[in-house]
This record gives sequence, C-alpha cells and structure tokens, in this order.
Amino acid sequence: MNIDFALEFEQPGLAQARKILAEKLNIQINLHEHNALSFADLLEPRHCAMVLGEFQSRIQALNLTCSGSMFIKYWAVPL
Repeated sequence: MNIDFALEFEQPGLAQARKILAEKLNIQINLHEHNALSFADLLEPRHCAMVLGEFQSRIQALNLTCSGSMFIKYWAVPL
C-alpha cells in the first residue's frame, strides 16, 4: 500500500475502508502523488508524442498511428 500518511490523517475512515477491501475482497488501493498531464496538454506535440509513446508500449501497439487511434477511441472520447 502506497498511501501518504497525511492523506490518512485527513480522512481517518480511509484506513479502515482500505483494510476491509484488502481483507474481504482482496482489493489493494494504491494512491500515488504525481503531476499528471491534462487533456489540454495533449495539444502540444511534445507532450502528445510522450503520452502516445507510453501508451503504445503499454498496449504493445505496432506504431503511433495504431496507439493514437486506440487512445482516441477508448480514453480521449469519454473525457
């Protein structure tokens, strides 16, 4: 479990809920602090290429055209 202790103090019920989910349903919750790109950041070619390149490796796409198509179809459209 990677949960910041400050977050746990802010929301005391989180620790109990996390424990129940882990014990009863075998669900692990991992919260990570990071600076994510926004959808608007994808308009910059450098950021877009970085995101699509990472996505391409995760889905094992053959090229950026394929990964771009899959990204738009499954992730960008619902936004």
